[in-house]
Amino acid sequence: SSPPDSALYQSIFLDHADPSSGLSTFWFLSTPCLAVLKAEHARSILRHSVERKTFDIFTRHFKRSLGKDSLVIMEGGGGTWRHHRNLVKAAFTEKAVRNMSGSVWEVASRFARSILDECDADEEGSIGCYAAEALDIFKWATIDVFGQVALGHDFECTSSLSQTPVAASFDATVEDSSARTTARNLFNPMTQWYWLPTERNREYAFHSGTVRRALEEICERKVEDVRSKESGGEKEGKEDMLAILLKSDVVATSNDDQSQSQSKQTPNACRHGEMIEMLMTLFFAGYDTSSIGLSMAMYEVSEHPRIQSLCAEEARRAADHLVLDPTQWEDRLAYNWAVVMETLRLHPPVFTNCRNLVKDVELDEYTVPSGTRVYIPVVQIHTDERNFGKRAKEFLPERWVRWEEERKCWVKRDYAREEQESQQTRERGKQGFTQDPKYIPAANPNYLFSFSDGARNCVGKRLALQESTMLLSCILRDLTVQTREGYVLQKRKKFAMAPPTEMPLRFKRREWD
Repeated sequence: SSPPDSALYQSIFLDHADPSSGLSTFWFLSTPCLAVLKAEHARSILRHSVERKTFDIFTRHFKRSLGKDSLVIMEGGGGTWRHHRNLVKAAFTEKAVRNMSGSVWEVASRFARSILDECDADEEGSIGCYAAEALDIFKWATIDVFGQVALGHDFECTSSLSQTPVAASFDATVEDSSARTTARNLFNPMTQWYWLPTERNREYAFHSGTVRRALEEICERKVEDVRSKESGGEKEGKEDMLAILLKSDVVATSNDDQSQSQSKQTPNACRHGEMIEMLMTLFFAGYDTSSIGLSMAMYEVSEHPRIQSLCAEEARRAADHLVLDPTQWEDRLAYNWAVVMETLRLHPPVFTNCRNLVKDVELDEYTVPSGTRVYIPVVQIHTDERNFGKRAKEFLPERWVRWEEERKCWVKRDYAREEQESQQTRERGKQGFTQDPKYIPAANPNYLFSFSDGARNCVGKRLALQESTMLLSCILRDLTVQTREGYVLQKRKKFAMAPPTEMPLRFKRREWD
């Protein structure tokens, strides 16, 4: 139950590691285990194997909340896993995510306006600020983004700056699964047996039922809407994930008899219940991770006023362009994107990963045998000097972007090109600017494992970066953010995630000269 910065993780993954190879070996019960610190080793493992065994005691809870065929709990490599994975990937293509940018920008803009309104309303009676707990407000933003891009539905949390009833049931379902899998509850029959007539089980049944009914109603409306537009020859405007799945003819009708009949005509179709499971999996995968990432970004910009100002200035320059064309966000918001990337490097929401090897793998001169469980300690890898240079533990967005004087804007750095130029300089025997102790080397994007890697990487990476960058820029364009005076960041463990135990934020209207 320890967070990633605990003495336990320090001992296993750092103190016990071989200084040269970065490898450490240990046993977990009867399973031989290996941990890696070099980014190249981590990349090799993640690309070598998709097997990730989950303990049965955890799996039974995920099956309850997400469904038996959820990608979160399904063992990789099999035909069923590939089928479901391909269905989900269809909704996250580069084109699909680009088409979602308008919806994400709309939520981000509305979120900032709602906080601004609260600041202005508070001004007469107090000091013109809005105070909130970071995780709470970014959960509201995340669920509204999910509603718009996945379902074409507005949950209205960012309008009201509160949890609406269905959103509250979504949150309660996720939190219930988390609570039941904590160390103190794993062997408590009152939390493990859902059939017991306890208050917790009654609340779980109510909230999970509310979520499933809401998704079923939305799905049924979407099925009729898509069929109506297709029969009428109408062209779809903004397409959400649900519409993409339906129009690609991978989802059967909700009626069981019709579903069985259509399944004969479309062998790759998934049943209505499977569609609900996919939506729940998408929500589960992005809900906590996005809200944690955005909370940590707020912490870092509150700790670094210069960086916060640079984000705000860029966001202000980009605002008019993005109102007309939100698809330009990646070019117009390069520095805000870099802040998100650097946040994910130092504070990856999922702080550890693992794979079970089904065949031998070579790591430099070492052979790791089949049957080994390999741990990928993401935080330790991201802060290792071998992977991100001598300033690996510092928060430096400039490792991802550089200022281009001619265009007067931030642009992404090209790691491969800069590394090649640096190598050529060394070969010529010249010292070069890379020897300057203040020099910030370009980050290798292949060494960032916040979204994992290989065949089991995060399919929602593009959307997550788009969502986080837009939300960050809209907030900092209009508002200043600070943590409470004297605040000290502390994290807790939640599954394989590390949210802050608390993070009180204060927003004020940003004053421009």
